[in-house]
Amino acid sequence: MLTSQRLDRQNPLVSVIVPNFNHRDFLPQRVQSISEQLYQYIEIILLDDCSNDDSQAILRQFKESDARVVHCEFNLENSGRPISQWIKGLQVARGKYVWIAESDDFSDSNFIHTLLGVMESDQRIGIGYCASVQVDASSAHVGHFELNSPLFEYNLWQKDFVLDGKYLVNGYFPIRNIIPNASAALFNRELLVKHIYKAADFSLVADWIVYIHIALESRIAFVNQPLNYCRVHSTSVTRSHSIASYRRMLRERLSIFRTLFEHANMTTHGASALKQMLENRHKFVRAERLYAKINNAHSPNKLYGLYGFNDIAKYIVDRTNTAHLPAFVIDKSKAGNQYNHIPITAIEDVDMDDVGVIAILSLRYAAEMEDELRKRGFDGEVLIV
Repeated sequence: MLTSQRLDRQNPLVSVIVPNFNHRDFLPQRVQSISEQLYQYIEIILLDDCSNDDSQAILRQFKESDARVVHCEFNLENSGRPISQWIKGLQVARGKYVWIAESDDFSDSNFIHTLLGVMESDQRIGIGYCASVQVDASSAHVGHFELNSPLFEYNLWQKDFVLDGKYLVNGYFPIRNIIPNASAALFNRELLVKHIYKAADFSLVADWIVYIHIALESRIAFVNQPLNYCRVHSTSVTRSHSIASYRRMLRERLSIFRTLFEHANMTTHGASALKQMLENRHKFVRAERLYAKINNAHSPNKLYGLYGFNDIAKYIVDRTNTAHLPAFVIDKSKAGNQYNHIPITAIEDVDMDDVGVIAILSLRYAAEMEDELRKRGFDGEVLIV
């Protein structure tokens, strides 16, 4: 039999932290996807942030069914910040690596095995993550995370990579969080513990801040395999499609730029991202005005649609009751997907004869988009955000 020292070296322990809040409907799929991991040398830490549904009963049942559950703790009061649960889990985690397995997501059985192999091949890697598929509340595929941006020189995420974290911090992290779902990542535990408290006071960008600090002193690996399934639904903690949450997001993102100015080289792309963020700071106020215009202009005898899939599109869809939802969203780059069961389509596939109103959701390209609509024979009302 191998000694424990030999075993640890050959099969490093992975701590799986499951932070839950009111995800009763998704927990069975999440814990099953953990149990079915091909890599079995794991410890499981179950946390509940004072759920008021039946989540705790599901977690207790899982604890009884899997001996690898080493810790199960339920808060008596809600912490108010998801990062607080990360911290609590890390206080008891013993593994060389940590997986924050968000309770509403689920994973492929090869998830740990694949990312662990990458990270063990290079001890300088602080974060390894994979491609993610977006799924709705019923687990139907609704799209993939689009990690490209007009400010990026090229799209890194078309293939696997291992890159110096400082390169990504200087050229990519200022523009957006390039690890859009924590469930898709495996972390070096020592680095995560070292930097987690830097984000303790943040709600919406806490993970982003932690990733930046880890990247500044390590390498980042990406595997272009969709091994993670990220849930997109109305109670998702990552949603920011409201005026109040967007204002908070702006305040917290400014802290990211302060961190970047202090610890990294702000590139031209980073400066452009800051400028763009400030220019767009009132976008949800404009979105609310546009929503009112749509309600006034929309005729029940005609369809209406949105042109451009972005945060404003999501805000309008989430804001609208079922009877008045848009019939489609035009966005060529995301055609074939859907958002909350609304199809995202190419402009060529829209029958303009049945449409009375189309709302353009991009200020920058509004003139070009309206011109394209007219060329396609649309003679209805065009509204611009």
